[in-house]
Amino acid sequence: MTLDRWDDTAKVTYERATWNELCSLRFVESGHNAVILGPVGVGKTFLAQALGAAATRAGHAVLFRRADVLLRELGQARA
Repeated sequence: MTLDRWDDTAKVTYERATWNELCSLRFVESGHNAVILGPVGVGKTFLAQALGAAATRAGHAVLFRRADVLLRELGQARA
């Protein structure tokens, strides 16, 4: 998954400024995280994986987890 494969013709609405900010990876460089929320089928997983690939190419370490898996792991770690 790469950001250049995003389909601009898809019937999904999003804020272009937010998209550009995420693609810039400034949030990574400033030590922040991103949470991507939305309904099924709007490209959340695609975007997360594409941002991860871009961050990796920029020399950052990346860990991708679906929310259900992350919450289960956090619950197990707490127990």
